[in-house]
Amino acid sequence: MNFPYSTHEPMMIVVREVSNSPDLVRIYVKGAPELIVPKCEKFYNNQFMLDDLNEGEKSNILENHIVDMATRGHKVLSYAYKEMQLSELNNMIEDFQNDLEHPDFKQELATDLVYLVTFGLEDPIRSTVTESI
Repeated sequence: MNFPYSTHEPMMIVVREVSNSPDLVRIYVKGAPELIVPKCEKFYNNQFMLDDLNEGEKSNILENHIVDMATRGHKVLSYAYKEMQLSELNNMIEDFQNDLEHPDFKQELATDLVYLVTFGLEDPIRSTVTESI
């Protein structure tokens, strides 16, 4: 199940079965940090253990790291995920009457996430941009 980027919300959601746990799905979310980071509740600390992601840490990510990368002209993306029981996902789908494009369905998929990373990609202006303007 894939939900591509949209102009309404610059994020992408991918739902995949967990290979060795058929009753479990993993929901991957990537997109604009200002949308992804606030949806995160946990992160992996320096000991690679899940820990709570508090508001101060979220602010640090958004105000320091992202601003730094964006001012250098990088395209900035954040990644996060969560796991849920397949039966819970099926219940959600049923609750939304199989309307997988409903914005509230996507919002519900992208809550209580585990923050993974924020990074910047160099996104140079193409030489053909002036021709298209």
